[in-house]
Amino acid sequence: METPIKLELPEDFIMICEIFEIRPQEFIQKILDEISLPRYYSGQNGKEIWSTLIMLEHLDTIDFSEEKLALHEPYMEKLHNIVSQKPSTSEEEVELTETEARNLMVEWHKAILAYRSKYLLDGLSDDV
Repeated sequence: METPIKLELPEDFIMICEIFEIRPQEFIQKILDEISLPRYYSGQNGKEIWSTLIMLEHLDTIDFSEEKLALHEPYMEKLHNIVSQKPSTSEEEVELTETEARNLMVEWHKAILAYRSKYLLDGLSDDV
């Protein structure tokens, strides 16, 4: 999905990009491409996990309401069960775990979108 996003690039980021002749949009895209809970939790240990760790760190700073936590909790538990019950000793097992986790993420995403749609639509009258 392409989206126009306006970002303020910090001076330090601009300087390091210029020093090493890195295009900021390519670097930012690389980070975004690496963010993946399924890949992270499947047991892969490459450098690409750092992007997901930054996202997880950000999630830790958000003060979720009890209602929102209740929505996420079952899926977080399912994700934990998927990754904790699968030994990630072979590449095939890692890929299987990642696929199962990704399928759960799709289910989770649909549930959250359905909840938000219901929340938005509840305020509309029947004769609109």
